[in-house]
Amino acid sequence: NADVNDINKLFDRWSEGNSSNDIEAVILVDTSGSMGARIYKTMETAWILKRGIERINGRVTVYKFNHDSRLIYKADDKAKPDEFRFVDSSGSTNPFKALIEAERILNASRKGIKICFMITDGEWDSTEINDGIISRMNANNVLTSVIFLGSLQWVKDNDRERYDQYMITLRHGAKFFRVVDEAKDILDVAKIGRAHV
Repeated sequence: NADVNDINKLFDRWSEGNSSNDIEAVILVDTSGSMGARIYKTMETAWILKRGIERINGRVTVYKFNHDSRLIYKADDKAKPDEFRFVDSSGSTNPFKALIEAERILNASRKGIKICFMITDGEWDSTEINDGIISRMNANNVLTSVIFLGSLQWVKDNDRERYDQYMITLRHGAKFFRVVDEAKDILDVAKIGRAHV
């Protein structure tokens, strides 16, 4: 349930002083034109995820990306309990600048656990270059997770070969990949990520 009141439940197994709380995370949110109907809930979910990690003393930076990238929250900007920052959807889909910043932040961090969440609803421009950045982060022990927003059931039911190839393309080489129908389901990915830490 994508509700700020459920943050404690999201991270209910973590406690102060636990080395599992030693987190540096970067969340990259696709704000391209195709995100239109989902953008509000996606931005809200990124805010909930940031608040949840901050509640266990982790640090979280949030970037948006379309044809350009922009910082939404610095790691030191605390997500306030009664408001979140909203960015409208427009443009194409190229996370290059956001990925470069995520890589820089995570490489510089001394935290024991480094996570990069990428929330998107489609393929990216400059795929080879962007996938290369994700590959470098993987090699530097960053937990990379691509969360694809949308239903691929029709493709799966009607063209299995195309579906399998599409899964590889959409994963972008990330260590973790999940298809979710709704933005609220992104929080389930965070719970799965916690189990792997």
